[in-house]
Amino acid sequence: LFAAMIKKNKITGTSSLWTAHSNEVNSSGVSSSSGNRNGVRWYEVGNLTTTPTLIQSGTLFDPASTNPVGYWFGSVAANGQGHMFLGCSSAGAASHAQISISGHLNDDAPGVTDAPVVAQTSSTSYNVQTSGTQRWGDYSQLTVDPNNDQDVWAFQEYCNATNSWMVRAIKLMAPPPAAVTSASPASV
Repeated sequence: LFAAMIKKNKITGTSSLWTAHSNEVNSSGVSSSSGNRNGVRWYEVGNLTTTPTLIQSGTLFDPASTNPVGYWFGSVAANGQGHMFLGCSSAGAASHAQISISGHLNDDAPGVTDAPVVAQTSSTSYNVQTSGTQRWGDYSQLTVDPNNDQDVWAFQEYCNATNSWMVRAIKLMAPPPAAVTSASPASV
């Protein structure tokens, strides 16, 4: 598991643990040693003061039958509104090592993972190793902005030049809180 955090949802008043990890998945997003793509699986775990239980989980993956994008080194953060943000590295046959962002809004159905957005593209290759799998650093962190408990800062790795990588800081802005439609009493 990568970069776990405990967060109190200010709407429900409950605390939960959020974390993620990368794994090999098939075209349906199911973990499989015969899968042909990488996905990022995220978890929300509750009942932290008694017996922890899984509240929900989801997987960011590409269901494409050919040239799927792989997602790896994902990390998550939940804000005070209960929205979850996910950041990771991604690449495929048609894309270089870039940064992808996804998430789960508090009113989404349990386990739903929003479609990913490429937050930082790359036009260069990373092939430092002369044989075998290319080593990619473990740089992925999301943290909630302490000034408003809504926005999230993502720190993600991408290929910035041939055989070079960089970490980029990206501000992810949460949707604004719901507008007040009525109040009781109407005035003070």
